[in-house]
Amino acid sequence: MTSSRVTKQDIITELVKHNVELLKKNADLVTSVNNLIKKVDELVEIFKKAAQNIEKGEVREPLARKLTDLLEQNKRIARGLLLLEKFVRDKETFSGIKKKEAEGGLF
Repeated sequence: MTSSRVTKQDIITELVKHNVELLKKNADLVTSVNNLIKKVDELVEIFKKAAQNIEKGEVREPLARKLTDLLEQNKRIARGLLLLEKFVRDKETFSGIKKKEAEGGLF
């Protein structure tokens, strides 16, 4: 007669096995978090150095030039859009005046 009952020792063995696996995963997680913290610290240092260089006016990298060029392009585009808006508004006003003249309502 075979017993299909799970013994107390079997349960303890399984619990210990799962606990060991969980501890391994926790150790992996802690290692990963520590690595992430180191990388974030390095990134913060890079940003600090970049900020110091910008404050000193020592930015000579191509990225800074590209950003300056992009800023100038954006200013030109903004001016063009403003001129286009003014042109459209003037044209609408002019069209409204012409329409009133055609209807005989202006003079």
